[in-house]
Amino acid sequence: MRNWSLRLFWVLCLTASCLAACSGKRSVEPSSAMSIRWTLSSTAAQLNDVWCTPQGSIYAVDISGFVYKLDGDDWIEVRTGGYESLYGIWGSSDDDLFAVGTRGVLLHFDGKAWTQTSAGISMNFLEVYGVSPSAVYAVGGRGASDSGLVMRYDGQAWQAVFTQIDVPLRGVWASSVSDVFVVGEQGRIVHWDGRAWTAMNSGTQVRLNDVWGFAPTDVYAAGEGGTILHYDGSTWNLLPTGNFWSLYGIWGRSRDDIFAFGVAGLILHFDGNEWRQMETDHPADVLYEGIGDRSGHVYAVGFAGTALRLRDGKWEHMLGVTSGPLDVALSGYSGIWGTSSANVFAVGQRSIVRYTGQSWKVIGTGGLNDVWGAGADNVFAVGDRGLVMHWDGEQFASRTITSRNLTRVFGISAQTVYAVGDSGLVLRFDGSDWSELERVGDQDLAALWVSPTGTVYVGGYETLLRFNGATWEDVAPANGKYQAIWGSSDSDIFAADWSGMIAHFDGTEWAIMTTATSSPVQNFWGCESGRILGASQFGSDALVVYDGSAWHAGLTLQSNTTGLSDVWVDPECNTIFAVGGFGRILKGTWQ
Repeated sequence: MRNWSLRLFWVLCLTASCLAACSGKRSVEPSSAMSIRWTLSSTAAQLNDVWCTPQGSIYAVDISGFVYKLDGDDWIEVRTGGYESLYGIWGSSDDDLFAVGTRGVLLHFDGKAWTQTSAGISMNFLEVYGVSPSAVYAVGGRGASDSGLVMRYDGQAWQAVFTQIDVPLRGVWASSVSDVFVVGEQGRIVHWDGRAWTAMNSGTQVRLNDVWGFAPTDVYAAGEGGTILHYDGSTWNLLPTGNFWSLYGIWGRSRDDIFAFGVAGLILHFDGNEWRQMETDHPADVLYEGIGDRSGHVYAVGFAGTALRLRDGKWEHMLGVTSGPLDVALSGYSGIWGTSSANVFAVGQRSIVRYTGQSWKVIGTGGLNDVWGAGADNVFAVGDRGLVMHWDGEQFASRTITSRNLTRVFGISAQTVYAVGDSGLVLRFDGSDWSELERVGDQDLAALWVSPTGTVYVGGYETLLRFNGATWEDVAPANGKYQAIWGSSDSDIFAADWSGMIAHFDGTEWAIMTTATSSPVQNFWGCESGRILGASQFGSDALVVYDGSAWHAGLTLQSNTTGLSDVWVDPECNTIFAVGGFGRILKGTWQ
């Protein structure tokens, strides 16, 4: 490993606690935010709805409460402030967007900020649609077998306009303020004609999930069992599709260009004569909704963060894992490491995924906590109950080393790899086998770093120790629960504890630093350009950056996020990857 300059780039994992200060020590004051462009590289949170504004902007919402905007080929998080799960989105323009969700959440974006309006009731809103900024409808229900509700926004406030129905409502479409269709459970369809709400005979008892139309006499509804209904102005008729998979969304550009989306990644297309299943080379479990843009593209979103785009007659993958069982990618990730921006590994409690420059693929399973490698064909991952996995360039092989949980892995070569875990456990791999070093007490260890000279540093509760190959030495700057340590050399080390303290060691003494966040760091990583990054598992101050003289805010997440668990930067210091809850993997580039 080459010696790095004292100016390092660090990304820190942080939590929502206050930073500790220490008088008499050198302090570096925080500076303004670093300019990093963050995009969503992958997520396990299901995308529930997608919308295209008249300006051509594509927006999507997910079950973890996030709103995303498509920027070229990248999905960018749009800050809402953090709310409940979101299920529907609609907008008359880029500065007039509405999003709805659980527990009565009704959000509005005016081009500058998202604000929440209370519905006054604990209702789960499942869809939103409008015909103008002053005529927007939201529908939902309290439960699978409880009452439904239609709310209308008149440009000033929301108010209930229809409550006389005993089942939840799931979809809404309107051609005008006097022509509104709503569908829901048990085949229910109700219609507003400008004077009254009227129940319509759908001819079915199955749940209807969505509705879309082109005119008052040309409306379609989709639901369970492959059901697609058409309304011709007088009656609803069942259309033959040759499909029995449940459908969740329906949208069309014209009467001879309609799409329906459903279970098992199903996409049906109607060309004006018949419905045909489209070929899609993706493993989506469920697709919930679709929309088209002005360029002729169609977008579909669904389970496990799946986002697809139809371009030039072919569906292409945009977001989510592209292979393997999707259910194993649903939990969060705790560790990330790579050899380049086109070869990155992320691990979590249910899966191992690999990024090869275009998409993430599931390549293994297991309860894993951390990952590190000596090269592209020599990667180690450690996890619960002594699980150690090794990647040889083709596949992962697993073995159990101990009965105790392993939390961190780090090394300096294929012959010098260390892992730490519960009850003071420290393991060493010499290129052929693992062996246990002298126990360092009975406290669980959560931090590990190995210097270029081979000196080992471990941290835990009231523990920060250094191993020189023969003996362990206490080097803690203060009492604390140390959970992160990293450095460029034995005279340039950063350590963080659970209270939020970050300390720097210059080879002689420790100095307590002041950072640009109030959250404790979970992990560090740095690179040769003189920058250091750190990520936070709890709270909204998810990432900070040290440029050699001051800490900067690098990323602030919504208050409803579980934060970040780990961060890694490519050797060229151009691309940042950070992982956290909901299977979220963020990708950052410097601006």
